[in-house]
Amino acid sequence: VQQHMKKLDDLNLNPAKDKVPQPTSTEDMNEFGKRWTEVSDKYSYAVGLSFGLRSMLPVLAESFVNLVLFLLCKPEIKSNERLFQNALRQPIDIRVQSLHLNCMGFESVVDYSSDECKKFHTLMNERNDLLHGNVEVNKLSIGDVYFNGNVPLFVEYEDFWDKSIGVSMQSVKFNTIKTDRQVVDDFIKCILTKMNSQISKQLEDIMDKGQLGFNKKTGRVGVLFPEHMADFRVAFTNA
Repeated sequence: VQQHMKKLDDLNLNPAKDKVPQPTSTEDMNEFGKRWTEVSDKYSYAVGLSFGLRSMLPVLAESFVNLVLFLLCKPEIKSNERLFQNALRQPIDIRVQSLHLNCMGFESVVDYSSDECKKFHTLMNERNDLLHGNVEVNKLSIGDVYFNGNVPLFVEYEDFWDKSIGVSMQSVKFNTIKTDRQVVDDFIKCILTKMNSQISKQLEDIMDKGQLGFNKKTGRVGVLFPEHMADFRVAFTNA
């Protein structure tokens, strides 16, 4: 998610500035093709990144919930494989609302009717529509057209940009992608605030690490290596 966000920022997209105007002369037409190809490639890449982000953002939030269950699940549940798998396989809303029942360290219930949880759930549903190709005409519509006989009459005039790049950007909701990232961050913070402050701090430290160690005998998770690594070899020279 961080890498995709960075690549999206690096593209420095500005639709108002990047938009290639309709050619109005032969001279414009000669330049139009080249400029259109350059801009189209750039925005197609952005659409791909946005699609990836829209798919991964809910996964990031759900992975956090599963991490909480894995690290903080009560011993009597975690030691029973069927009970533990049952806790992990519940629908996401049930998993979140039962965290205080299944896990240690929670001082209050996660209110799933809160604004943070509602927005996350909407994000999850939108991701499912996108991934599974769910067809809801009201969600997929991009404009209105009427006909006078066989003559199409558009409510709004749309140029090449609006009918192609503009539609693609709309389909992945590019304009709200950063807001959606914030929705996930707020959802995670909402759950962290329900925990004992010491435990939530330890959990945040673990979340910041790329690799963790796991002791199979004790069931404990820990940080084994620093984030920076170095490699070296001994070189021998003839004196």
